[in-house]
Amino acid sequence: MRLSLKKSFNNWIEIEGEDGKVKFLIDYPTREQEQELQSILFSKKYTGDDLGLKYSQRYLKYVIKDWEGLFDDDGNAVKCEIVNNELEDDLWWSLVKDGANALNLFLEFNKELTFTPNDKKK
Repeated sequence: MRLSLKKSFNNWIEIEGEDGKVKFLIDYPTREQEQELQSILFSKKYTGDDLGLKYSQRYLKYVIKDWEGLFDDDGNAVKCEIVNNELEDDLWWSLVKDGANALNLFLEFNKELTFTPNDKKK
């Protein structure tokens, strides 16, 4: 018998953006994606701030499943596209090329996907 300790996500995560609120639907990375994230952490290719940025950018590619409230430069709504269980490359890069934005989103999403000691007691 297996017991899943992962939180269930039926709600959207709401983030205050420059042009109002943006909602993101997030989910845990797959096992393969989690292995890729771990390989970034233990890679000698990245160090210091580069390591944190690379990890947070890749994490966002894997955990975002949908969104509402993102618009292009002309004010048109941008549809979230998932390809092979990850965010489509051009959309992903547009979202994470600003390192500060990527880090802020990572911190918000990671907080939702990580168990706290209080969660474990429940």
